[in-house]
Amino acid sequence: MVLIWLLNVYDAVITVYSTSRLGMVETNPIMMASLEFGPVFFVITKVVVLTLALAALASRYRRHPMTVRVILIVSLGAFLGVCAWNSYAAIWVASRL
Repeated sequence: MVLIWLLNVYDAVITVYSTSRLGMVETNPIMMASLEFGPVFFVITKVVVLTLALAALASRYRRHPMTVRVILIVSLGAFLGVCAWNSYAAIWVASRL
């Protein structure tokens, strides 16, 4: 859970950097709306939403341990993929400026 949370924070930071410095666009409409309120609001929104989701999963672990494990593994893979893609895109765009 901690690794997923840290990847979420990294994704927030790379998104703020990419949108503010490189001119990239947030493709998630909900996150794009929160980004319009400023970078701090965006980061806080991402952290709070994921923290609530992880807390909800943790509360169900005792009754459904296998299901929670599968969700966490899939989520970890998704976050790794998103962070890798965002990092690659930011590096690629920055190299062309």
